Amino acid sequence: MNLSGVRSTACFVGASIALSLASCRNPAIVAAEKEGKPPVAASPLSPVSASSPAASSPQTTMPASIANKLPALGEGWVPLVKGDTLSIHKRATSGQVVFLARALLAAHPVALRKGPPSRKVSAQSQGCRVAVNAGYFSEDQSMSLLASGGVVITPGITELKRSDGTKHPVRGAMGFSPGKASARWAVAVSKQVHSFEVPQNASLSAHAGGVPWNVETIFGGGPVLITKGQVKASSHEELFDAQSGISPASRQPRTGVGFNETSGILFLVVSDGRQVGAAGHTLSEFAALFQELGASEAVNFDGGGSSAMTGDGRLLNEPSGGSERPVFSVLCVQ
Repeated sequence: MNLSGVRSTACFVGASIALSLASCRNPAIVAAEKEGKPPVAASPLSPVSASSPAASSPQTTMPASIANKLPALGEGWVPLVKGDTLSIHKRATSGQVVFLARALLAAHPVALRKGPPSRKVSAQSQGCRVAVNAGYFSEDQSMSLLASGGVVITPGITELKRSDGTKHPVRGAMGFSPGKASARWAVAVSKQVHSFEVPQNASLSAHAGGVPWNVETIFGGGPVLITKGQVKASSHEELFDAQSGISPASRQPRTGVGFNETSGILFLVVSDGRQVGAAGHTLSEFAALFQELGASEAVNFDGGGSSAMTGDGRLLNEPSGGSERPVFSVLCVQ
C-alpha cells in the first residue's frame, strides 16, 4: 500500500526463530480425541525435502503432554493442505472468500523475510510452507516496524502530516518470542522498541508508559484487532484514517495474523476482495473472524492489492489487481 507524508528508513537482515507451545492441552483437541476422530491426512502438496531450507531449520520438540495436532474446523472450510501441525483451508460464503492457514509454532518456525520491493510473496516464499504479505510500504521503504533478534531493522512510520499538524502514531505489531506471540502498540525509540498495552494519542510527540519490548521478531502493521482476548478498535488512535488508504469501515481485501496463547496456534488469514463474489471485510468483520477462529491476539497487515497467500510456493488466493503485487516484507511459516 502506498502511503505518503512519511519519514522512515528501510533496511533488512533476515532471520528465523523456532517457537515452542505453552504447556497446556487444547480443549477442542481433547474433545476430538474422546470422539475417536481420525488423524488429519498428510499434506497433498509436495513435501519439503530434507535438503530444503525449511527442513534444515531448527525444530523444537514438543513434550508428550502438549497437543501435537490441530483441532477440526467448523462447517464451510474446505481443506487445501491437510496436516497435523499445519493446514490451509478456504471458505466461500455470502460474498466473502477467505483463506486460512493454521500452524503449531513448535513444529513450524517463523521467518521474517524481505526482498527488493519488486519481489512478490511467491518470490520470497522458498522454503515456506505458508507465506503472506506483511507490513505497509511506500515505493522502496517500509512503513511498518520490523525487528529481528531484538534489533530494530526498520522503525517504520515516525511522523505523519495531517491538516491539523504533525502526528506521531504508535501502530499495531505482532511480536514473537519463544513459545508465544502477542499483539501490542509499538514504537522504536533510539533503536529500542517500546510497547504499550493500550492505544496511544497520535497528537503527542512523546508517549509515556511504554516498556521495552524484548521479543525476538516483530512484524509491524496495524491496527491491532484483538489483544488479551478482547476485540479492539484502535484505527483512530493508530491514525488509519481516510488519508491512510486503509478504509476501516469498507469491505476491502485484508491480510492479518493471529495467535491463540492457550493452544499455541498461529493463524494467517487473507480475505479476497474487490471482486464479484468476494467483497472483502471491514476491519470490524476481520476482527470478528479472528475471534471466531479462537485468536486471543490479532493484528491487521497491509491489504488491498498487496493481500496474498502462498502454500508450498503456490499462490492460493486471487489478488484484487488480477496478479500479485510486489511487496516489501513477508511472514514465512516453515
